Amino acid sequence: MNCFKISANQVEYEFSAECGGFPSRITASEFGGRKTVLSACRTSPISLAAGGQLCRPECGKPTPVLKYRRDGARIVEFPRIPWRNASGEIRDGLYLSLKWEFHPDGAVFCDLFLFYATLEVPEIRDFKINIPLDFSDYDDVRWAVRKHPPKLDATQIQSAPPERFLPYAESRVFPEELFVDAGFNAMRRNAPSFYTEFFIEGNNTLFNEDIREVSSSVKRTPSGFELEWNFQKVPRAGKSRPLHWRNRLGFLMRPAPVKRVHPPCSLYQYIDNFRRFPDREQIEALAEAGAQVLVMHDCWRLDTQNGGIPYDLKRFREMRRLLKQKGIRLVLYVRGNEISVIEDAAEWFDTRLTKDFDGLYMDYGGPAGYLCPPDENFIGGRTAFRHYYRCMKSLRERVGKKGLFFCHTGPLYSGIATGFFDGYTSGEGERGILIRGRREHEYFSMSAVSPGTMWTAAFPEYGSPRMTPFLAAAAQAPHLPIGKQIESSSLRHPPVPGISDGAFRGLLAVWRLLGDRTGYSCYTDFNSEGLFGAPKDPEEAHCAILSPDGRCGVCLVSNCSGKKMETAFRPTGLLAKYRLYPIPGFANPRELKSLDAWQVAAGILAKDAGTARELLRKHPMREMPECAAASDYRAFLGRQAACRDLPAGKWKLRVFMPSRITSHEQSLWDDLYNIDLTLRVRKKDGSLQTLGFVTKNGLRKKAPAENEKLRPGDRSPEIDLGKAAGPGKHRFELYSEHLGEPFYSFVTAELSDGKNRFSVEFMNELEPDRAVLHWNSTTGCEK
Repeated sequence: MNCFKISANQVEYEFSAECGGFPSRITASEFGGRKTVLSACRTSPISLAAGGQLCRPECGKPTPVLKYRRDGARIVEFPRIPWRNASGEIRDGLYLSLKWEFHPDGAVFCDLFLFYATLEVPEIRDFKINIPLDFSDYDDVRWAVRKHPPKLDATQIQSAPPERFLPYAESRVFPEELFVDAGFNAMRRNAPSFYTEFFIEGNNTLFNEDIREVSSSVKRTPSGFELEWNFQKVPRAGKSRPLHWRNRLGFLMRPAPVKRVHPPCSLYQYIDNFRRFPDREQIEALAEAGAQVLVMHDCWRLDTQNGGIPYDLKRFREMRRLLKQKGIRLVLYVRGNEISVIEDAAEWFDTRLTKDFDGLYMDYGGPAGYLCPPDENFIGGRTAFRHYYRCMKSLRERVGKKGLFFCHTGPLYSGIATGFFDGYTSGEGERGILIRGRREHEYFSMSAVSPGTMWTAAFPEYGSPRMTPFLAAAAQAPHLPIGKQIESSSLRHPPVPGISDGAFRGLLAVWRLLGDRTGYSCYTDFNSEGLFGAPKDPEEAHCAILSPDGRCGVCLVSNCSGKKMETAFRPTGLLAKYRLYPIPGFANPRELKSLDAWQVAAGILAKDAGTARELLRKHPMREMPECAAASDYRAFLGRQAACRDLPAGKWKLRVFMPSRITSHEQSLWDDLYNIDLTLRVRKKDGSLQTLGFVTKNGLRKKAPAENEKLRPGDRSPEIDLGKAAGPGKHRFELYSEHLGEPFYSFVTAELSDGKNRFSVEFMNELEPDRAVLHWNSTTGCEK
C-alpha cells in the first residue's frame, strides 16, 4: 500500500504500511492554525505472541486498501492484512481485517476481525491494543475512565461509579477487566483545549473462555498516556479448529469548537409532577420573563420511560397553542435508550412538534444505555457505541438542522455524539463541583467539547450568583426549573419565573441580545487565544459571541472567584476591530479596571453606536411583574421561613417522606429513595452532634437495615427532641445520604408541642445544602 491521509473535523490521520492498517500519525489543526501531533506510532498498535513469537500486522505493497464515501463518512477498508514476526516473516494463515469510518464531526469507528485460518492454532497470549497519546503541548490533562457495567437499569443515573476529573499524574490498572472507555480533556491556560475519547465496544477475550483472562490500563507516560487492552493475558491454544475474534474500536478527536448553530438562550424547564402542564398564567409569566425555550421534563407524558403520548392530550394541545402564540419553542423530554428512540427515532415528534423549531431534551443520553447482554462473541457483553451514534444522528435529522437537541448523561459522559447536540446539559451527578473553579467547570460542563447548558435544579448553590460568572465564561444557558418535581426537596421550585431565577436574569438579557438566528461564532478562553488581552489572574474568564454575519455580538468578562481582582482586559486579535458599547445593568468591559467577587461585566461588540442602539431597542431589558402564582409562592415561602425558628416548647418530631404518582421504573424508585437519614444538631462552633438515625422504628443509634428505612409514604414514630438533644436552644438538621454521599433531602419535619403544629419543608431559598433540612427550636423548659 502507499501512504495516504484522511481528514475529519480539523484532524488529519496519516496511514503508512508499517502500522498495519492503523494511523501512524494523528495531527490536529487548532485555533489560529496551530498544528498539534496527538499520537504517533512506528509499528502497529495491535500485537500478539503466537508460538512464542511477537507478531504484528503489517501492510506490504500487495495489501489492498479500499477507500470510498458512505452516508457522509469516509470509509477505509483493509480486507486482509498479514501478520509478521520480529524478523519480518509472515505468520501463515493469520489475518486482520479492518474497516474504518471517519465521520465529519470527528467520530471514528473501526471494525476489527482477526482470523487464524488453521486447524492447529498455536499457543497465543498477550493479544493487545496499545495506543499512545501525546499531550506534551498542553498544560494539564483531566481524564475519566469507565469499566463495563454489570447490568443496565435506572440506578446508573445516581449510583454509577466512573472515575472523573482524574489528575494528569495518575494511572489506572485493571488486572482482570477491560475498561470500556477513557476520555481526556487536554487543557491550556487561555488557549485552545482538546478532547479525545477512546473506547472498545466488546467485553471479550481472544478465545472467549473466561472473561477474567484480560487486563487493561491507562498509564501515564513522559509525553501523555498509553492505553492498553489485553484481550488474552493467559496463554491458550486452539481446539482443532480455526480461531476468530471480532470487536469494534472507536474514538473521538475534537478540537474545542468555535462555531455553534444556536446562541445561548433564555431557557426554562417545567418539571412539575403534580400539575403536569403549565397553565395560561404560567405561560404568560414565561413570556414576560423573555423565555425563548420551554423544556418539558418527563411529567409531560403518560409513560415517563417511552413514547410520545401526553399525560393529558387536551392540556398538551392547549399548552402548545399558547407557547406558539408567544413564540416560545417547545422541547420535550425523551430517554436516549427508550424503545421509541432506538426503533424509530421518535417518529411521534412529527405529530407533536414542529421540525426546525421545536426540539428534544434527552435524558439517559450516553452510550451507557446501549448495553447488550453477553453472547458467544462477547462473553462479558457489549456497549453499542456505534448504534448509539447512529440513533443520535437520526434524532438530529428528526428535529432538523435548526431545531433544538439537548442531551444529559449524568456521570456516564461520552462525547462520541456531541456533534449532534445543541447543548450538553451538565449539573447533576457532579456533587456541586461546577462552581469550585474554572478548570472544574470547564471539565464537568464539557463546554470545550460541545455547546453547554446547565441543570440548576439539583443543587441550591447552582441557582446562586456564584454560578453566573461560570455560565458567562462558557456561554452556557441555565435550565431554569419551574414547578414541583418532588415535594420537600431541592427539586421543588417556584411555579413561575421571577423568583428563583434572579441570579441569572441579567445574563439571560445579554443572551437575548444575540437574537435567534443560526451560525454563531463563540470565542472563549478554552477554544481561542490572543483575543482578550493578557489576563493575570487565572480566575478571570472571557467570552465573545458574534452574530452569523459578524456585524455585532456580545463580550463578557467574569470573575470566577470570591475575591476582588484587577483586570487588564482589552479586545485584541479579530475582536480589535469592534468597539464595546454598554449594556444596562452591567459594567462595560471597555472601562474595566477591576472585578468584584463573582462579578460579570458585559458589553455589545459593534463597529458603530447605531448597531448597538438597535440591538437594545429590539431586545429591551425586561421588568418582571408579579402574578398571583408568584404572590402565593412568596407567601408560602414566608410561612416556611417562620417555621425555621420555633418558640420554646416540648417539641416532638415525626419525619414524613412524601410520595408521588409517576410511571418510573422500580429500580429508579428503589435507588432514589435508598437514603440513610440522620438527626443531628449543629453547635455554635459549627461542629455536629449526631443524635441518631431516623427509621420506621424511631430514632436509632445504628444504621438501619433496608426494611427499616423510611420510604415514600412512610412517617416515623414520634421523636422527643428534648430527650434526644437535651434542653436548650438548638439548630436541628435532618441529613440525607445515599451510598455514603450527601444526597437529596426528600423529607418533611412535622413538629408538635401538643398545642402547635408546624410542618418544615425543604425550600431552595432557605436551605444552602440539598442534603439538609433545618430548623431552630428551644427544647425542654429552660429556667
